[in-house]
Amino acid sequence: MVILEKRQTPHSSKNAPHLFRLLKLSRSLSIDLHKELGQSFTLKQDGCLMLYTNKKTGHEEEVLARQAKNDYGLDVPVLDNRELKLLDPLISNKVLGGAYYKIDCHLHPREMMNVLKARLVEKGVKIVLNENIKSLDVHGRVLQNVITDCATYPVDNFIIAAGSWSPLLCTQLGIDLPLQAGKGYSHTYQQPHHNIQYPAILVDHRVAMTPMGNDLRVGGTMEIGGLDLNVSRQRIPPIIQAANLYYNDLNLPVPPVDQVWAGLRPVSPDGLPYIGKDQNYKNVFVATGHAMIGISSAAATGLLLSQMITGQTTEIQMDVFRVNRF
Repeated sequence: MVILEKRQTPHSSKNAPHLFRLLKLSRSLSIDLHKELGQSFTLKQDGCLMLYTNKKTGHEEEVLARQAKNDYGLDVPVLDNRELKLLDPLISNKVLGGAYYKIDCHLHPREMMNVLKARLVEKGVKIVLNENIKSLDVHGRVLQNVITDCATYPVDNFIIAAGSWSPLLCTQLGIDLPLQAGKGYSHTYQQPHHNIQYPAILVDHRVAMTPMGNDLRVGGTMEIGGLDLNVSRQRIPPIIQAANLYYNDLNLPVPPVDQVWAGLRPVSPDGLPYIGKDQNYKNVFVATGHAMIGISSAAATGLLLSQMITGQTTEIQMDVFRVNRF
């Protein structure tokens, strides 16, 4: 639930309380979902380490840790190298310290999605794949049909949740949705000889590391460049080198380019996701713009949308996430 930034803009400072409420709700819902699904996917409540290698960053992390305690009541101890090694002996001497956000959780996205898909199919939900939307049939302020290259689907309510590709659908409906795709890279090492104990952000190098069962995912970068999934070869070695700098004995090799995953994070101008109904339609909703907190805020986003569609009072105030705010 890391929502604080060491170089906060007026926008990010203003948005932090709203993101905190969204993520806090989603954390609770994700834990409930994990229990409801029989703990059949990996979810751990181990927290997250914000590790740093220089003193200036350490001071900034201390300020953010105090802010997290004062503003949100979070327990965020700042640990020195010795204390960090008690948590994870692999942490190297190059790491001067780190802030430990105990509230953070992490899960295995693929496992969760596979379990969710199976449960939905079991309940009679039809999941249609590999069809291209050709047109959207609108009458007045109501979207009535979605027409693909294979079939026509009548619509009660239509949710645009296509990540960085959402503006392509919005444009068909005349919806102006400011959104940029921020490309990130990751590689998952299958059963490395050594693995880290806690998820970690390598603050000075902007790299994220997540243990996923017996596997280890390492990722980083944020490239703004349209809907381009090509991997920049020169971007990969610095990510892996950072992982090997912060942790002893990992000895992670730089993966071949064709084994590097590239994904596009949908980024809004103000850093807040779009969640809600478009003002020009009675039955068109949008859920995108979650940037790097997509899986973290997914459960809350789903609940909030369902409450809006069914006319219920939402768990949190939604005006800041409105679709037509720009």
